[in-house]
Amino acid sequence: MRKQNWPELLKNGIESWKEIPFQWGTADCVQFAYRVAAEYVDYDLPERLGAVDFTDEYDAQKYFMREYGGKLENIFDRALKRRPSALHAQQGDIVIAQNENQDISGIVAPGGRFVAVKAKKGLFYLPFSAVKTAWAVE
Repeated sequence: MRKQNWPELLKNGIESWKEIPFQWGTADCVQFAYRVAAEYVDYDLPERLGAVDFTDEYDAQKYFMREYGGKLENIFDRALKRRPSALHAQQGDIVIAQNENQDISGIVAPGGRFVAVKAKKGLFYLPFSAVKTAWAVE
């Protein structure tokens, strides 16, 4: 369940990642989404993800293939309830969005019009229309 002051925690959680440099396995798009969401729920969301064992892109690809069949969606399906469609995504939900012909995980930002994502080029926002799949963070 979301904490009572979740909107503030969502905003602060996203902002806290601005200065964190991208790092596979600790500060990548999946870790960003899970760790920000963990700030405003009353259960251990990162625990549901489990330990990761990669520190570079090559090892990350091997890990995701081995653990999740190479599909980013499978990571979140294991821990969260998928929304019926991307259009049902709400503020604070974890999503997969399309960015430069690649899937990237992120979180629906306050206001619901943008998605915050963490990538090699840093923290940035995509329009909500980039969302392909969404999971309820409740």
